[in-house]
Amino acid sequence: MEFLRWGVLGASKFALEHLTPAIQLARDNSFKAIASSSKEKAAAFLQLEPEIEIYGSYEELLADERINAVYIPLPNTMHIDWAPTSIQFN
Repeated sequence: MEFLRWGVLGASKFALEHLTPAIQLARDNSFKAIASSSKEKAAAFLQLEPEIEIYGSYEELLADERINAVYIPLPNTMHIDWAPTSIQFN
């Protein structure tokens, strides 16, 4: 049973090399979606998780009700702007 279904805002090197593998190793966690304006950067994540959803905008990922955890590897000054204002666990 999956508890946390992760989405990532931005195709950062850290998310690719460290976060995604950590999610895959964690019990009751799954990496489900990434949002990036760069299709090339997002495609690299398909090699780690072939069934992820790729969104072209952060808004699309945040609107996906199947996602209940979001990692924001954006510059610190952007975190407040993109952090969900409320979190609901289904």
